[in-house]
Amino acid sequence: MINMENIEEKAEAIVEVASEATNETAEAAESKTDVENKDSEAKTEETADNLSEAEHKENLKKKKAIIAQMVELMKGDDYGKFSQQFRDLMTQWKETGNVAESDAHDINSQYKQVTDKFFEISRLNREMRELDHKRNYEAKIKLCEQAEELANSPSATKSFNQIQALHAQWKQIGGVSQVVREELWNRFKAATTVVNERFHKYVDESKDREKANYEAKLGLIAEVEAILKEDLSTGKAIDAAAKKVNELQEKWRTIGIVPKAVNNEVYANFRKVCDEIYNKRRAFYKNQTSILKANLEQKNKLIEQAEALKDSTNWKETFDKLVAIQKKWKTIGPVPHKVSDEVWKKFKSTCDYFFEQRDKAMGTEDAAREKNHELKSAILEELKAATLPTESEDLFKTVQEFQQRWNQVGPLPSKKREIHQEFMDLVNKLYDKCASDDASKNLQRFKAKMELLKDSADGQSKINTERNRLIQKIKQLESEVTTLENNIGFFSKSKNSDALKNDFENKIKTAKRNIDQANEKLDIIDAL
Repeated sequence: MINMENIEEKAEAIVEVASEATNETAEAAESKTDVENKDSEAKTEETADNLSEAEHKENLKKKKAIIAQMVELMKGDDYGKFSQQFRDLMTQWKETGNVAESDAHDINSQYKQVTDKFFEISRLNREMRELDHKRNYEAKIKLCEQAEELANSPSATKSFNQIQALHAQWKQIGGVSQVVREELWNRFKAATTVVNERFHKYVDESKDREKANYEAKLGLIAEVEAILKEDLSTGKAIDAAAKKVNELQEKWRTIGIVPKAVNNEVYANFRKVCDEIYNKRRAFYKNQTSILKANLEQKNKLIEQAEALKDSTNWKETFDKLVAIQKKWKTIGPVPHKVSDEVWKKFKSTCDYFFEQRDKAMGTEDAAREKNHELKSAILEELKAATLPTESEDLFKTVQEFQQRWNQVGPLPSKKREIHQEFMDLVNKLYDKCASDDASKNLQRFKAKMELLKDSADGQSKINTERNRLIQKIKQLESEVTTLENNIGFFSKSKNSDALKNDFENKIKTAKRNIDQANEKLDIIDAL
C-alpha cells in the first residue's frame, strides 16, 4: 500500500532539489534522458565548428532560461497544469542550437537533473492519482449503499431529500478509475431511480389525500355556518354553540393538509365563521354584564324600600307591602356573583327584622301552630313506621310524598321546632339511599333537601352556607378550566403529547359539567 505522507514529502523534496539544480553537479545515471543528453553532446561536438561564438553564447543563454522556467514550473502544486508546459519546454530545448564545447557538459548535466526530477514527480503524481481514485471509489461505494438503504425508508419525502443530498456529495467526490466508473455510476443511478419513483408515487397519492382533506374542511365550515343560523339568543344556546365550534376545531386539527393553492383561503374562511360564533358569545355576555348591573340597581332600591318599612308597627299594611316587595325581588334576575350573597343577606335581614317584631307583637305560639305540631308529629311517626320500597326510584317518590305532606302543614311553634330537624335528618338519610348517577334526579333530591332546610330554625343560614360553597366551587372550577385551556395549547404534535392532551380535554369537559350542575343548584336555592 502506498504511503501518502511519504509521497507528499518526497514530492516536496524533489521540487526543492530541482530549484537548486543550476548549482548542482551532474550525477551519473543510465536513463532515457541521459542518452538524449549524450546524443546532444555528440551532435554539439560534430557541429560546434559550424556556429559562431556569439551563437553559442545565445544558445547557452536560451538553455539556461529554459532550465530556470522548468525549475519555476515545478514549484507549483498543480502537476496537471504545469506538466504540458514542462514538456513544451523540453521540446524548445531540443530545438535550441548547440553551445560551446566547454559549456555543453555542464548545461546538459543541469538539464538532465531537472528533467529527472520532473519524471520523478510524474511518477509520484500517477501514484497519488491512483490512491485518490481508490479513496474516491470507496467513498462512492458508501454513497451507493446509503442510496440503496433509502429504498426502505418509512418516509418517501425524507428519502427523496436525502437522495438529493447524496447526489451533492457524489459531485464533490473526485473521479475514479475509468474501469469501474460506468458500473459505479449505474449502481448509484439505479438506487436513485427507486427512491425517485417512490417519491413521485407518494406525491400523486398525496394530491388525492389533500383533495379529500379539502372537501372535509369545507364540510366543517358548512357545519359552523349552520350553527350561525340557529337561535343563539340565550346563554345556554350560545354556550352550546361555542362548545360545538370547539369540537369542530379539534376535528379540523385531525384533518391533514390541503392543496397549497387553497390552504390559506380555506383556513381563513373557517377562522372567519368560528370568530363570528365567539364574537356573538362575547357580545351576549357583555350584554349580560349590563343586565346583572341593572338587576343589582333594582334590588338595591327594594332594600331601601324594605329598610324604610322595617320599623313600622302597622303590622297588616306593612306586612302586605313587604310581601309584595319580596315577590318583586323574585322576579328580578341574578346580580353579579361577587355581591350576590351580600345583597341577599341585607335584604333578608331587613325583612326578617320586621317579621320578628310582628311575631313578638302578635304572639307566635298560638293554637294553630300547636295543631301544626300535632299534625307534623303524626307524619313523622308514620314515616318512621312505614315499610319503604327498596327500589331507589320508588323510594325517592315515597319520600317526596311525605315531604310534600309535611310542607303543606303550616309553621311550628318556635319552642317545638326540634321535630322538624328530626324529620329533616330522617328524610335526608332516605334521600342518600336514593343515590343515582342521573343528574336530574340528583337535582330533585338537592331541591328537596333545600326545601326542608328552609323551614328549619337555622335553615336559611345553612342554605346561605351551601350557596357560598357552590359559588366558591364554581370559581375554583372556572379557574381550573382557564388554566387547562391555556396549557393545552403548548403541546406539540406527537403520540405522547396527544395522550396528555386528551387527558386535559377530559378534565376540561368534567369541570364544565360540574360548573353547569353547580349553577343549576344555585338556581334552585335562589328560587326558594
